[in-house]
Amino acid sequence: MAKYRKKPVEIEAFQFYIDKIPDWFMDAISKNKVKTYNCDYKKYTIDEAYCLIETLEGTMKANGGDFIIKGVKGEIYPCKPDIFEMTYVKENAMNLLHKLSIKNTKEKFELKLDDFEIKGITDYKITGTTNAFTRVEVELIVSEINT
Repeated sequence: MAKYRKKPVEIEAFQFYIDKIPDWFMDAISKNKVKTYNCDYKKYTIDEAYCLIETLEGTMKANGGDFIIKGVKGEIYPCKPDIFEMTYVKENAMNLLHKLSIKNTKEKFELKLDDFEIKGITDYKITGTTNAFTRVEVELIVSEINT
């Protein structure tokens, strides 16, 4: 079976009952494509609020805290927070590039993140992956830092 990677596309999204409601969502409510329930902040908690969204696949329910996405063709659909976090990254976060410099000699180990030097690292593990945007993500796990 062939594997596929999602194309990098830009979407708009907000967290239902947490973030400010965008105009495109209000328009969908006005057109009866979305119906909201228990959305009075003075009466209902995030666990009680929900909305029903008419999609091409049928009516979908979004609970408080779920992400509501406006897709590339203007379609609106819900997404659970854990799936959203695994699939999307905030646009301005994509532009935060950092320079990681590692030098390991017999005498010492040096690590710099941007212009900040981290000293006293005695053990480390580095893992890396390339995401759909062809940027490298690096996780540095430090087991001990001497101060």
